[in-house]
Amino acid sequence: MAGELEPGSDGTRPVFENIPEPASPPVVVTTPQGAPTFTPQQLLAHVYKADDWEDFTVEWVRAFGLWNGRPYLRVKRMGGAGDRGADVAACLTPQGTAGEWHCYQCKHYSKALTQSDAWPEMVKIFVAKVLGEYELPTRYVFVAPKIGQTLDRLLLHPPKLKKDFLEAWDKADSKLGTDLDPAVRQAVGDLARQTEFSMFEAADIDNILELHATTPHHVRRFPERLRPRPDADPAPAEQRADEAVYVQKLLDVYNEK
Repeated sequence: MAGELEPGSDGTRPVFENIPEPASPPVVVTTPQGAPTFTPQQLLAHVYKADDWEDFTVEWVRAFGLWNGRPYLRVKRMGGAGDRGADVAACLTPQGTAGEWHCYQCKHYSKALTQSDAWPEMVKIFVAKVLGEYELPTRYVFVAPKIGQTLDRLLLHPPKLKKDFLEAWDKADSKLGTDLDPAVRQAVGDLARQTEFSMFEAADIDNILELHATTPHHVRRFPERLRPRPDADPAPAEQRADEAVYVQKLLDVYNEK
């Protein structure tokens, strides 16, 4: 009978009354088990747009903290019309791009970045120096989801990079800088010949992600599936008297509502 004690192993087990049946929604939606998820590399390469890529690059560059023991005093997104070949500027002195700074050139294409993509961007930074827009950066980093093998090898060999760039610049049918005033184009060519091409490099996407993972932005951009939790301990076969009293009082409060 409800309210009376039902004999148990200790003869004092109570019968809980008026326990409501658990409600169940008409449709239960669950996450498919084993469903494939995008890796950060896949998201960056195939889902992100150019603006997202530049924002991501700013987050990564700000995570550097120190460069050779010196902090970036300012990290500024410069991308857009009139950026003169600098999408993200990281400045090491209060003089900004008029002092020592690093240029991060963001390129987000569906294909791998090649020399034909890199040469015009390199021209822009030389033009900016000739026109007095910026000082030449001490580092110029191409940031792209994919870098072509030939360009990647050239960036590892500055003398060959410079030779190939100047050959493309000097060709009779060259398209590089042909929209410039002839005097400016001549000055750009002279500057390129005087410049140490070790300033140019490419960022590795795995290294970028490793540093970006230390920032609070990483979890927001690349949420991961929760790891499986360990199974809960099974319920004991017998209730202790003190446990039964505690649960009964909880139910009493619940039933009052």
